[in-house]
Amino acid sequence: EEIIALEEIVTQSPVQVASQSALPSPPSMVESFKGEPLPKIQMPQPEAAIEKLGPYHVLRTLGTGGMGEVFLAEHGLIGRRVAIKRLHDQFSRDPNAVRRFFDEAKLINQISHPNIVEVTDLVCDERDLYYVMELIEGTTLLEEIKREVGLPLTRVLHIGEQLADALDAVHTAGMLHRDLKPDNVLLTDRHGQTDRVKLLDFG
Repeated sequence: EEIIALEEIVTQSPVQVASQSALPSPPSMVESFKGEPLPKIQMPQPEAAIEKLGPYHVLRTLGTGGMGEVFLAEHGLIGRRVAIKRLHDQFSRDPNAVRRFFDEAKLINQISHPNIVEVTDLVCDERDLYYVMELIEGTTLLEEIKREVGLPLTRVLHIGEQLADALDAVHTAGMLHRDLKPDNVLLTDRHGQTDRVKLLDFG
C-alpha cells in the first residue's frame, strides 16, 4: 500500500521532469590542452670514448665522480703511466666548476706532501680540462676495511698517523678536504714501507 501511495504522489506532482537533453552537461574534469605541444624528451647522449688527452693515450677508466672521471693513461713518447682527472663536459662551461677544478689541482701541487697524491700537470685547451697525477698502485682504505673486516690496532694507528699528518699540512695551508672518506685514501707499498697513505680527491 505504501508503494502504491508513493506512485500516486509522484504521478500527481505538478513538477515536470525536464528531458535529459535539456539538462546542462556537467563540467568536464579534464580540460583540453590549449597551449603548444609538449617538447619531446631529449635523452642524454653518452660521451664519446676518449682515446687521447694531449700526449697521453687513455688506457681505461679508473673511476667516475660527480664532476669528473679518472683515467689510467700512458705518455705516448716516454711510456710513463699516470692517472688523469678530467672535468666532465657539462661542467667545462661553468666558471665556478672550472675554478674549483683549478683550485683543487693548485692546492695539491702547492702542499707537496708525501702522503698527498702529486699533481704533475694541468691542461686547459679548447676541448678538455684535466690534470695529471702520479699513478698510485694499491688499494683504497675502503677496500681494505671490507676485506679485513676489522683492521689490527697497529695498522689503524700506522694509517691514522699518516692521514693526520697529511690533513695537518692541508689545514696549515688554510684549506679543507671536503670529501674525506675511506674511498679517497689510497694505500700502497713503497720503499719497503707497507700501507703508505696517499690522500686524493679534495672535492
